[in-house]
This record gives sequence, C-alpha cells and structure tokens, in this order.
Amino acid sequence: MSDEATPMRTSLPALLVAAIGLFSGASLGMSLTLIAQRARDHDASTALSGMAQSAGYVIAASGPILFGSLHAASGGWILPFALLVAVMVCQGVVGTYAGRDRFVLDRR
Repeated sequence: MSDEATPMRTSLPALLVAAIGLFSGASLGMSLTLIAQRARDHDASTALSGMAQSAGYVIAASGPILFGSLHAASGGWILPFALLVAVMVCQGVVGTYAGRDRFVLDRR
C-alpha cells in the first residue's frame, strides 16, 4: 500500500463519523421541534408526541443491536456503516416530507 492511499483511508471514516454524529444529534432536536410545530392544539401535540416518541425510541433501541449484529456477521465495518448511511438518507427523505407546511391530525 502506498503512502498516498493512507490519508484518504483515514479521512473517510472520520467524515462518516462526523456526518453520523451530526445527523443523530440533529434528528432528536428536529423531531421534538416538529412535534410542537405540526400540531394545531395541545391535544394533537400530546397525541403526536406520544406516538412519535414511542415509535422513535423502539426504532432507536434496535439500532445498536442491528449495528452490532451486522459487524459480528460480516467481521468488518462496511455493512454497519452502510446501514448508518442508509438511515441518514431515509432521515433526509422523511425530513423533507415532514418539513412541509402542514399540520398532522388535521381533517381535510
């Protein structure tokens, strides 16, 4: 292996770790903000908060188990980090739809 390949090899994991840290930190704050902004009244906010936090914490609790299982099964870090990149892409798509100017639990 040449010395020219080493900086690229070490900078890619650092870039992925920084991106994953930003997405995970921003997603919690953004989700709590969207709960408050997308409900018309207190009752809708309570219902939305209960549903979003219940489902969100169940999904979040399965993440480390899936990440570790992928690492153990593959013996490397490519598949676990590919999972994290896929989750970041999904968060971006869902965030785009969630950011539209609409209210939830609103009758049309």
